[in-house]
Amino acid sequence: MLLIDIGAKSTNLVFIEGDKVFCRVIPIGGHMISQNISNEFQEPYVAAELLKKGKGFVGLGGAYADPEDQAAARISKLARSVFSRLHAEISRSISFYRNQQNGMPPKMVLLAGGAAAMPYVDLFFKEKLSLPVEFSIR
Repeated sequence: MLLIDIGAKSTNLVFIEGDKVFCRVIPIGGHMISQNISNEFQEPYVAAELLKKGKGFVGLGGAYADPEDQAAARISKLARSVFSRLHAEISRSISFYRNQQNGMPPKMVLLAGGAAAMPYVDLFFKEKLSLPVEFSIR
């Protein structure tokens, strides 16, 4: 199992395989989404955080239609960009765990942390990692 704890400043990965545990910290978190919103909308950070919580979701990409609310559409693309960078780091971490730690590939993902509460985070990781994804606590 792979626990992905997405916090404000960083994401903690915890690989759990039997009695073996491997951890890695990735310096990507929800703060990065808020900072990108702040820069894009030329708003103070506090206002960007409110926009993220009020209108934010992870854009599904592909052939999905954008929402009618243009601010929500822009925020969803900013969030997807940050989560795409996070996904790349998670993929590298899975490869490292398998190759350097002789670990097995994860069979499921458990999401935790404040930034994991953003709508469609679970669908994003389910699609990208091709694994079942659940929330640790809702």
